[in-house]
Amino acid sequence: MTGYPFTWEHGRNSDGWVESRLDRVFTNVQWRTRFSNSTAEVLGFSTLDHLPILLAVKCFVDQHHAHRFRFENTWLREAGCRTLISDIWQLSPDTDVEGKLVACRTALKSWGTNLRLLHKAEMDESLAIMARLRGSRLQVHMDEFLLAKSRFFHLLNPREIFWKQRAKQFWLKEGDANTRFFHSAASARKQKNTIVKLLDDSNVWHDKNSGLEEVMSGYFTSLFTSHDCNSEPVLQCVPLLVSHDQYASLLAPYSCDEIKSAAFSMKIDKSPGLDGFNPGFF
Repeated sequence: MTGYPFTWEHGRNSDGWVESRLDRVFTNVQWRTRFSNSTAEVLGFSTLDHLPILLAVKCFVDQHHAHRFRFENTWLREAGCRTLISDIWQLSPDTDVEGKLVACRTALKSWGTNLRLLHKAEMDESLAIMARLRGSRLQVHMDEFLLAKSRFFHLLNPREIFWKQRAKQFWLKEGDANTRFFHSAASARKQKNTIVKLLDDSNVWHDKNSGLEEVMSGYFTSLFTSHDCNSEPVLQCVPLLVSHDQYASLLAPYSCDEIKSAAFSMKIDKSPGLDGFNPGFF
């Protein structure tokens, strides 16, 4: 087991500060033979008096998926995000909304990548400081340790928003150490929504390697395609409950206020559109 040599502490920053290695990882010979590349590491940060042990089980093949753009609600806490969007909107007065959204998507994708790398570097630096000073009894080192720990957990806050955005648990608020719940909810939601295979009209199963997308596309194309039929007898049985004024109101063009009201009434964690922007962007 690698990492910090102790897993438990009590009384930090006091004369009675003690550290001990209380936690272990137990395996047998069969397990170690099957997962010979697995590692166990004592992590250098925790909100409790016990340090967590990360067990990395190497028994799977990494899969690389193409990542499409998705507006992250964590960006709303960054001052640079609003400035970037405002600059693009003002510097392109002759461009339509769709063109501005395309420009924002391109700029935000690059900006978000740089921000993620910056935060990762700052987290790695905080972890390095904590690892270097964890066992020191000097007051200046203990103060520096607590400062690095505070900075590290501040950088962890966006992860809670990240997983809340994907969990779709609108009744629960972030800010109360709910990251584990949001992560579990998001994982369960992804598993539930994943379509592995479908049965077509000929009772043939299709997966992603044998025409799954074609089955989906064909189903909805057929569903929303009109067919020759006489619906007049059915319509004659439907009572007329909408007045002429209501009918005219329903057919009237949408106003800007109606569009704004509908968009701004949506929860910011709702799923994004095809362009990658969710209600939180607007």
